[in-house]
Amino acid sequence: MNESIQDEKRRLMELMLKKKHQSGSAGENQSNKKQRIPRRDLSKPAGLSFAQQRLWFLDELTPGNAAYAFCNIVRLNGKLDVSCLEKCFGEIVNRHENLRTTFQIIDGAPVQVIADSVETRLPMQDISEAKDSEKENKLQALAALEAGKPFSLSSGPLIRASIICIAEEEYAVILTMHHIVYDGWSLAVLFGELKTLYEAFVENKPSPLPALNIQYADFALWQRREIETEKMQKQAEFWRNVLSDSLPVLDLPTDRKRSATPEYKGAMEWFYLPESLTRLLEVLAKREDCTLYMVLLAAFSVLLSRYSGEKDIIVGTPIANRNNQEVENLIGFFINSLVMRTSLEDNPDFCQLLERIKIFSAEAYANQDYPFEKLVEDLQIERNMGQNPIFQTMFALQNTPPPPKKIADIEMQIEEVDSGTAVFDITLSMYETDEGLNGYFEYSSELYNQSTIQNMINSFECLLNDISLNPEKEISRLSILDDETYKKIVVDWNSEKPEFSTDRLIFEIIEEMASTRPDAIVITTGVASSEQQYTWQELSQQACKLANILLKKGVRPGDFVGICLNRSFEMFVSILGAMKAGAAYLPMDPAYPRERLQYMLEDTAANIIITQRELSECLPDCPGEKRWGEPYYIEDIDAFSKDVTVTTPKVRLTPEDIAYIIYTSGSTGKPKGVLVSHGNLLHSTAVRRAYYKERVESFLLMSSFSFDSSVAGIFWTLCDGGTLVLPKYGQERDIFEVAKLIDEHSVTHMLSLPSVYSLLLASAPVRAISSLKTVCVAGEECPSSLLEKHFDTLPESRLFNEYGPTEGTVWSTVYECMPEDTGKVIPIGRAIKNVQIYILDENLSVQPIGVPGEIYIAGKGVTRGYLNRDELTAEKFIENPFSDNSQKMYRSGDIGKYRADGNIEFLGRVDDQVKIRGYRIEPGEIENAILQNAAITQCAVVVQGTERGDNRLIAYVETPQTDTEELIAELSLRLPAHMIPTLFIRLETMPLMPNGKINRKALPEPASTTAGLGQKFVEPKNAVEQVLTNIWADLLEIDSVSTADNFFELGGHSILATRVVSGIYENFDVQVAIRHLFDRPTVSALSEILLSDKEDAERIMETAELIVQIDGLSEEEIDALMDEEIG
Repeated sequence: MNESIQDEKRRLMELMLKKKHQSGSAGENQSNKKQRIPRRDLSKPAGLSFAQQRLWFLDELTPGNAAYAFCNIVRLNGKLDVSCLEKCFGEIVNRHENLRTTFQIIDGAPVQVIADSVETRLPMQDISEAKDSEKENKLQALAALEAGKPFSLSSGPLIRASIICIAEEEYAVILTMHHIVYDGWSLAVLFGELKTLYEAFVENKPSPLPALNIQYADFALWQRREIETEKMQKQAEFWRNVLSDSLPVLDLPTDRKRSATPEYKGAMEWFYLPESLTRLLEVLAKREDCTLYMVLLAAFSVLLSRYSGEKDIIVGTPIANRNNQEVENLIGFFINSLVMRTSLEDNPDFCQLLERIKIFSAEAYANQDYPFEKLVEDLQIERNMGQNPIFQTMFALQNTPPPPKKIADIEMQIEEVDSGTAVFDITLSMYETDEGLNGYFEYSSELYNQSTIQNMINSFECLLNDISLNPEKEISRLSILDDETYKKIVVDWNSEKPEFSTDRLIFEIIEEMASTRPDAIVITTGVASSEQQYTWQELSQQACKLANILLKKGVRPGDFVGICLNRSFEMFVSILGAMKAGAAYLPMDPAYPRERLQYMLEDTAANIIITQRELSECLPDCPGEKRWGEPYYIEDIDAFSKDVTVTTPKVRLTPEDIAYIIYTSGSTGKPKGVLVSHGNLLHSTAVRRAYYKERVESFLLMSSFSFDSSVAGIFWTLCDGGTLVLPKYGQERDIFEVAKLIDEHSVTHMLSLPSVYSLLLASAPVRAISSLKTVCVAGEECPSSLLEKHFDTLPESRLFNEYGPTEGTVWSTVYECMPEDTGKVIPIGRAIKNVQIYILDENLSVQPIGVPGEIYIAGKGVTRGYLNRDELTAEKFIENPFSDNSQKMYRSGDIGKYRADGNIEFLGRVDDQVKIRGYRIEPGEIENAILQNAAITQCAVVVQGTERGDNRLIAYVETPQTDTEELIAELSLRLPAHMIPTLFIRLETMPLMPNGKINRKALPEPASTTAGLGQKFVEPKNAVEQVLTNIWADLLEIDSVSTADNFFELGGHSILATRVVSGIYENFDVQVAIRHLFDRPTVSALSEILLSDKEDAERIMETAELIVQIDGLSEEEIDALMDEEIG
């Protein structure tokens, strides 16, 4: 439709709504002056440079943020002429248009507005009367206050200066400027001009400075034209090739989760390298024919790789971007960012890595002119308010021209002020001095604690020392821990080594306990109406009978005895009977599929299977060629035992003999049998009894005895002389029946999954569970919300979070939860006695405190390995490099990190980690965020590949009902955009495994027609959505837009986002913050924001309906309606 028809539509809209809408267009300067950088046409609005455009856009996203305010304290010692200094600043401001610039939106685009002149005043504050001991603190406080003040880009000024009188002939200028008009090079320009002007003005001489040929706005226009030249297009092609692969996101470990809407709070931590180390690094650089910058960048890349586990490292580095002589003497934001991408694959030695960086650096420098901001736009990189695009860390070796040290007879010293902000996750800045290299880590304090950064600095210094002495070392072997930290992690946090007696095995301890309390109740099953109780004497005698029967039936020490029984008295008789006969028991849950039971029997060649006739149908048929023993029916024990003794048979066993075998799921689909020795079991139980101070009086056994969590409850209780309370079949799944059992039997101890215990706390009357003294949770991540429920409900009861794989004999670490832990991530604690925990990288190097690695377990809890799986055993049970006695350590496949206090934080599974849009994520973190919604009882997040070759997140939620859009809005407050699932599937009940954990393999496949983002076209449901889809379609130059499409996935970027907001304003006379488009980047979400103001919603909807109506009219219909409205 031609322009005149559009104008008619606009006029008609104005008449029908009786509102005036402004319109206009911006022209483009077509100056053909012959200067390399020509002066612009002063009658036309001045556009922004690419760098300015980015900062303006970020300011629009988070208005009033001080992250880009740069503050310096300029110390002046000498006889200062204050009025002369003020005159100098005024002259500099009037020389440089950039310092008189503000930023406005004209015709939907930001432009520079340059004031003709600005009156410059330097307010003075006198602190000379303060005590000498207080003056420095006062000065720093004033500087910090100034640094934290936000700038207004639209109203200015963007430079502020004030004078502080400290004493006679001692002054300080606090100078603060916004980065949009200033960079590091500008500091030298400004103070160089200040020196020249002051020395002239103080002598009443005119300014000796020559007039500037061009101004920053001229450069900005020239830069935008230059971008179309062949030279710049070749540079663009270079960078597109460098970044053509999937971009890695540097996933450094943090102390806190990343906010979806960061506030850019930050801090600085300084460090100083000795001159001797600096000289060694310089010698290395010279020997390898490279620069000190390259050596330091290579070292920083190694540090980031070792901390993150990434092999593809991208670091940003600033470059002055003043190759043109005409801009060397301008104050302005010229700096460009280079993307330094380094591959650390194949574990090169440091010199080899240095060669890689040297080659890439030469290529990067040759293509340094292409604006980073334009590169981000070209690549259509998804913008995430929580993280910077392409890189999240910066490295700079400062080499800008130094400012003068003297002005006339006045000594001048310039100090950087910690503004309390950070633009990137981490920025490493270093300086060369006569005493050696100095530097600081500027870091996001929203992500990191000071102690974490101090540890990182310590690692960096260790790394540089090792590099300087051993540059031929492979980078994985370079040290990042000093001796003191290494000892703390490896020795001190694993130091408790009490000796426990191995004179008696577990069943012998239980036998002795039975002799001291023959008539006491040891086992009770069911609730009062159907309970059965058994004494210690009955248990001991029946176990002895069975042991002797088994020996008569040919069972020999070292054999496996299968036990296929439900949770019952007979089950315990069978376990103890098998042990007393010298056999290892094989628990077989009757609920297991027959195929799985058959595999277990074939793998162990079990000599005999203890079961009941009513369960015989559960057992697989033995094939013609006998591979395992016959069943023995436990009901026949009394008939078979008439001629057997009730004393324990004399069987010679040692702690190295196998006590039981438990099958766990295997990655190949076949379960693997973990061989647990009597020594393992004895140690695990002895440590448990020593750690938990409350004696077990009554323990509720919730676990199936096919899982090793049952081992904890059974042998802990029996060795303590307590009573085991057993739910009858099915009762453990009814939370109200569980509460009854606790109430009726005064249960003092229990161990369960956190999710089950949480349900118990939510459902059971407090009175029913008030007998609980000690509650252990394990098997799942313990959410913080559980602590709140627990301490609100049972404030006197102790809560413990245990961790340990079957291969470590039930538990390896433990943490006692405290009320003050509520709201925090709950750790899995420290190693139990006689167990060592190591958190290692892929090369078995110890990870620094706070850095994730794989959890390795060593010590007396480590089991022998897997039955008949020698190759897998060799892979998972490896030599312990930290021990001198040939111990094995178990590779758990779990990820964790040490906290500063020695507690370990569990982070998930190695094989659970996935990448979404380049970001490494843990589904468990997303699940925890979803479970904070009170309507959702259980949740599982899985990753599914798409036809496009990328991954998407799918969340299965157990809930009676949930509003998906409301849930997404809720999650957006807790999680960054890439961690919000694209699809939510509601389930009435979650499929569970026998141990109560979610059976992820049984989750239903999403239907092929199920909508994810961008998969199902959603039509506008009202006129406002229709207008918004039209705006998007026009700007994105596509035919149609679904109201569920993500603006940025469709190709939107920061400039187009600005135009969307401008389009909304033009159509609806409503100013929407750009950040809303980042937070809620769909038409449906934006529509909700527009209509959220009830007072304005009716007008907006009326406007939208008229726009839709007019858009459907022909030219003739528009003319007719215009006549009607005018007439």
